[in-house]
Amino acid sequence: MSQYIDVHCHLPENYFYNSIDTYIKRWNQIGLKYIVSVSQNYRESLRTIELSQKYPKIIIPAIGIHPWKAHKKIEELSLIKGLLSQHKQIRILGEIGLDKHFIKQRERYPLQQKVLDFFFEQAEKQDYRLMLHVKGAEQEIIDRIETSSIPGSHCCIHWFSGTEEILQQLIDLDCYFSCGPALKYSTKHQQVPKKAPIARLLTESDGNVKYQGIVGHPGLMRDVIKLMADLTKISNKKIQQTVLNNFYQFLNT
Repeated sequence: MSQYIDVHCHLPENYFYNSIDTYIKRWNQIGLKYIVSVSQNYRESLRTIELSQKYPKIIIPAIGIHPWKAHKKIEELSLIKGLLSQHKQIRILGEIGLDKHFIKQRERYPLQQKVLDFFFEQAEKQDYRLMLHVKGAEQEIIDRIETSSIPGSHCCIHWFSGTEEILQQLIDLDCYFSCGPALKYSTKHQQVPKKAPIARLLTESDGNVKYQGIVGHPGLMRDVIKLMADLTKISNKKIQQTVLNNFYQFLNT
């Protein structure tokens, strides 16, 4: 059976969390090997750790504070730091980043930056991988990576939909890119598998986000592989196996 990965799913949200046993059983049956459970605040980070302890063979925890929530959750950074010291199995920080597209209140941007800087500092000390939200702030993220000791290969750019110029800069930094169901209709997102090296491609659902009315979930990763195969003109089998290998490389396992 082919094996699939979802490197970005919001398992702590009630949609998944309240029925996680049923979902895990269903996803196992279709060959899902790993899910990275991303978190948006301290409460979700606790849930992510709980889920990863319950399903250690499939759920990989990622803890963080989403840029949309930075202005409300910045006081949680000390709690997040405590979790990092207590739970050595955590290897990914996310979902973190900057957003100047959906967030229009400029007074929130310095708080986003402060939260992002905290996570970069933790990654510089402990070699964490970063799951990055970059919407409308792509150049700022590039600048932050370039001024950091963190290599671009430790960063995964989640659902990129920026310009070709910015995409090339991120490719040159050796970043990974997670592609999702939006490949079906987003021409900007379609640039990623077309232009990025196949060795830097990963798959994600961003569940439970909706795609043209369809709820995203890890079970859609087979469909994402097919979309990537169609866009790259590479076989489904090779894309699937390469994505799995890329994930191992990303985590250095």
